[in-house]
Amino acid sequence: MKCRLIKMKRNSVVFLILSLLVAVRISAQVSGWELSGGLQSFYIPAPGFHVNSLQPVVQAGRTFGFSPSSTMGITMRIGYSRNRYQGDAVYVQSLVGYFPSFGQHLQGGVALGLGYQRSFYSGSSWQWDGQAWEKGRSSRTVWQVPIQFRLGYRTPGATGDWTPFIAYQVHGQFKYSPDLTPLPVSNFLIGVQYAPNKPE
Repeated sequence: MKCRLIKMKRNSVVFLILSLLVAVRISAQVSGWELSGGLQSFYIPAPGFHVNSLQPVVQAGRTFGFSPSSTMGITMRIGYSRNRYQGDAVYVQSLVGYFPSFGQHLQGGVALGLGYQRSFYSGSSWQWDGQAWEKGRSSRTVWQVPIQFRLGYRTPGATGDWTPFIAYQVHGQFKYSPDLTPLPVSNFLIGVQYAPNKPE
């Protein structure tokens, strides 16, 4: 019964996210694409935490603005992270962001959202059931709560604006383990965003 309730809650969350994305896509006036890459570490900028075991990460996404003049938008993103210890992972994220401009070219950004990640291991893990070791799963799913800060330099082009940016994203991984929830993960990113002049 408990498993069914959990599954229903998950389906409800996924349904709400997809519904919101469809609604925003229909009403959106401007849109853009983004691509970024960098390094990932199990770290947060707080005493007692240190950047170690840096692993590569890449992300691609699309941002939908609420109106041509709006500084608010929602981003749907997919990502892949390489990790030799915790397993390679793929994930999807949905973030609501605020992207103010400073002068003609500088653009800031802060975004908060929800994500879903699945990590894959080279072999099945072993779990202790209290009496004996049992073969576990070869993958694990976790929920993410990402927060991203970015700073970019917008350059107008013939067909749209190009904005190279640097970003720092931290997210908590929930359900990673009973003792490490949420598990903090940091992404140090460099990327570029493209926003066409006319709605697609």
